[in-house]
Amino acid sequence: MRDIDDFDNNESKKDETIEPILQQGLESFLGGGLFQSLSAFGNDISLDTLSKTEKENQKENQKEKEKEKEKDEDDDDEDEDDDEDEDEDDDEDEDSEEDEEQIEIERDWKEWRQTADLIYHFNFYQYLESASLTVRWIPHTEATMDQKFILTNRESPYQLYISSFTIQSNQTGFFEIDQDNSLTSIERKINVPSEINRISLNKADPNILSGKTGEGKILIYDLNKPKNEDALIGTCVGHTAEGYGIDWNKTKKNQLLSGSYDNLINIYDITSVSNGIINPTQSIKIHDQSVEDVEWYPHNENMFGSVSDDKTLKMYDLREKKGTTTVINHKDETNSLNFHPIREEFVITGSSDNMSYLWDIRKPLDNIHCFASHTDSVYKVSWYPGGETFFASSSDDRKIILWDISKIGDEQSELDADEGPPELQFTHNGHKSVVRDFTWCSAFDWTIASVDDDSVFQIFAVNPQVFIDDLCEFEDDQLEYFPSDDFD
Repeated sequence: MRDIDDFDNNESKKDETIEPILQQGLESFLGGGLFQSLSAFGNDISLDTLSKTEKENQKENQKEKEKEKEKDEDDDDEDEDDDEDEDEDDDEDEDSEEDEEQIEIERDWKEWRQTADLIYHFNFYQYLESASLTVRWIPHTEATMDQKFILTNRESPYQLYISSFTIQSNQTGFFEIDQDNSLTSIERKINVPSEINRISLNKADPNILSGKTGEGKILIYDLNKPKNEDALIGTCVGHTAEGYGIDWNKTKKNQLLSGSYDNLINIYDITSVSNGIINPTQSIKIHDQSVEDVEWYPHNENMFGSVSDDKTLKMYDLREKKGTTTVINHKDETNSLNFHPIREEFVITGSSDNMSYLWDIRKPLDNIHCFASHTDSVYKVSWYPGGETFFASSSDDRKIILWDISKIGDEQSELDADEGPPELQFTHNGHKSVVRDFTWCSAFDWTIASVDDDSVFQIFAVNPQVFIDDLCEFEDDQLEYFPSDDFD
């Protein structure tokens, strides 16, 4: 228990030390600088005076803080103005780049138009009411009037158009066709539920067509039916995403091949219709990413090829348990393939690395040759049906290029080399926008129909004298491939 005397002694000590403790506490609270300035007035300064001075100082500090805040806000506003100016400058730069690109496009087109009469047998040029993603030429065996094409549109109401064009073999010149021009007419319109990405014609009966929609479904139509009847045979289901790859089997006329962005490849038998629905007879997953294109191998009804965003071309044999027999690797996404109609070993591919490639499917580890001239992704490649050595490629760079594989390795003058490699034979510069699709005409030599994103539809026949010295057959030593094997 503590003593009373001890308590008194402690109180006395407390009185002796309270002033320096208070002084120390104030110094700690107010800061040494302020306390020292106050101490200069003497030890008898009152707490009221100190409190008043403290309040005035706090007001001054508050004013300074407000000034600093206003300054910071002004700086922020200036920074925002600078950012807006930079954004405006960026927008102006982008607009300037777009303007420059458009000026370049217009200049290239005018240069092309000035020489078109010399380098083309004929060129039809038409603006459609709406852009078509695809075009197909309905085959005719005679080079006569009324050649027919199938086009689509990209705006509701969605339709397929069967268009007739009056073309004669002795017709020459450049023709810009109006909607009401006598050279063209729409024979039939078919309403479809959604936009059509790609059309494929049945190889056994071209009046049977398939249209792959943006919803992933495939619509089958019979154009043999009267116009007043519903031409729809059925709807193929089984894909969960859209796509572009679609092809009919040449031998098994009712068998349809389809590849889509769900990484799947489906096979359909169009005779297996139930309540208007056609389910796949087989669903195959051999790719890790979107399937961009598929095609039946023309030399064996049981095999097909497919290309994908996983950078591969794969050969699939339905008779094999494992299926995949050949894998060809690319450097970038692969968008298109086309097997040679005569040479069993040859296939060409188009890639997002701006290149087209020639492959021997028996030796898949390396390509025979890469074709470099496009400046953007190659989206379609197709062999010329009238000769063994020519194929065409189309690209995001607005161009369609004709290549001759028999010219690979030919010597060139410096002037010719500046224009491109020896295998580059012709460049069509007639489009101002991305070329979405093209198709060869079997009735006329060197004739192509094409569509672009500017709603332009063209039919052009190249004058072969522009680039062909002589139409040659293959010579085995030119490409250094092995003699053809049996692919059955």
